[in-house]
Amino acid sequence: MSSEDRPEVVATAEHIDTVVAVLRELDLGETSPAAVYRTGEHDASR
Repeated sequence: MSSEDRPEVVATAEHIDTVVAVLRELDLGETSPAAVYRTGEHDASR
């Protein structure tokens, strides 16, 4: 982004870059694909 961009746009882009960098560092090798999970079907007694 150039210095001519609005400061809030630059700040938002930098925040997104920071979040994406953190997500890239996560080790999701043992995480099941999203298709495995179903909403509303959890057992509250556990």
